Amino acid sequence: MRKGYISNIRNKKKTLSMVGMNLILAMLVAACSPTGGSSGAGQGTPAQGTPAQGTGTAARDDQKPLDLKVMSFLYFQVPDMKNAVWTEIQKKLNVNLTVDWVPQSDYTSKLDIVLASGDLPDIIDSPENYLPTVNAAKQGLFWDLTPFLGDYKDYPNLKKIVPEWSKYFKIDGKLYSLPLTRPKLNVIPQIRKDWLDKLGLPMPQTMDEFAADLKQIVQKNMAGNGNTIGMEFNDYYSRAFGTNEPVNNSEGGLIYPFLTKNYTDFVAWYRDRYADGVLPKEFSVMKGAQLQDMFTSGSSASYVWNIYHAWTATDALRKKGMTDANVDSLIMKGPKGYALERTVGSGGYILISKKVPEDKVKRILKMFDQSADPALLDLFTYGIEGVDFTTADGVKKLTDVGKKEIDTDLYQFVPIADDRWLKVRDPQASKEWNEAKIKEMEPVENIAQVPLSTVLFSDSWLKVWSKYSDEWTAMRTKAITGAISMQDYQAYVDKLNNMPDFKKAYKEFAESYKQMQQ
Repeated sequence: MRKGYISNIRNKKKTLSMVGMNLILAMLVAACSPTGGSSGAGQGTPAQGTPAQGTGTAARDDQKPLDLKVMSFLYFQVPDMKNAVWTEIQKKLNVNLTVDWVPQSDYTSKLDIVLASGDLPDIIDSPENYLPTVNAAKQGLFWDLTPFLGDYKDYPNLKKIVPEWSKYFKIDGKLYSLPLTRPKLNVIPQIRKDWLDKLGLPMPQTMDEFAADLKQIVQKNMAGNGNTIGMEFNDYYSRAFGTNEPVNNSEGGLIYPFLTKNYTDFVAWYRDRYADGVLPKEFSVMKGAQLQDMFTSGSSASYVWNIYHAWTATDALRKKGMTDANVDSLIMKGPKGYALERTVGSGGYILISKKVPEDKVKRILKMFDQSADPALLDLFTYGIEGVDFTTADGVKKLTDVGKKEIDTDLYQFVPIADDRWLKVRDPQASKEWNEAKIKEMEPVENIAQVPLSTVLFSDSWLKVWSKYSDEWTAMRTKAITGAISMQDYQAYVDKLNNMPDFKKAYKEFAESYKQMQQ
């Protein structure tokens, strides 16, 4: 799901203005409500920096299932919340869930509307560092969880996953979110190895070899439909051009990675792919669901996806009659690094609405600590034994029911325990396939890096980038399609980098980066 301020963010100035106005209205309403705190303790915040103690009535209510309204990412089909595995999850966590499932490709649009309205569910997902969400947190729409969690003595399972993660995503020193737990190895470029085999081509090990192979695949029309797609546009590949390297300006500021010369080199590489016919002409408007469908239907040669989806895609293609289909993962080096990345241990934010009473916040956090218990990991990833999976010789295998019901949507709005190979193994694949894929991915842990663009933080950046992000995206598209020269594109980037507001943000980026190194 996903990356940083740019590639996953489409913010409009009107939306931000609506969010700001509605946040102020929401805060005024909260200040006048019975749950607002006194002026001495702060509006709706725990007194003296610690959560208020629950009452006797609240303690009795703790025994009742917790009613929760949730807005969450949806990557697959809308699940049946009354099926066996969802029933067991709700029973184990002692909750009654009402979930607004929003397709991932439409999620930020829906999130903008919800934030602007101020009418939030109890729990809501968000992409990391999503500008409207960060602004909403600053304006008081979400609980600061710092005083609730304290030293994590009451949350032993969260203690294993949150502190390391939180150093990247605190806002003004406060922790407003918990991680949508993901292993550090998550996504990787995937390619149709069977097409390479038919052309007598080895697996590419460099970005240049990758480009040459894709050009041949497209020219030979390996899809057989007259419109073979080579690849999608994805900032993931920019890591191979050095966007993980901190680049400072003459004043000591840290330039945003996508506005560096390294990123310009990456844009130039894609310009060549467009000229080769490898990148489709409509690349700038293609969304994740469409790209995924093109890959699993046999129209495209490559796609950046979760590692385990090498099997998902292979299986889907074979079921469509392409019996020789074989999708494999790529480990490629570019001029300034590998086209690889690892996560900080999450795939997004989980936030709690400030409208939720304090006693309920504490129950939600205890529920999150329970969901992060390693003892529940099998339930979230394999389901119920005998229903969703069977075990033979120590190997879990999904049943036909499990193949329909078990996917990542089971843990899209709760933290779960860390599992190093969760996004490498496929529960529907054979033991041999999973073991081979784990062995293949072991070296990646040592060479993949957390993308710098996803963890830098600056108040000034939030303000200035919303004014220019759409314009910059349009200029990048023009550079790739040849509508403007690379010199014109670089001149535009230089103009942005020399603006006082950008320089101010870069100073804050430098300080943010320094704090992360401590």
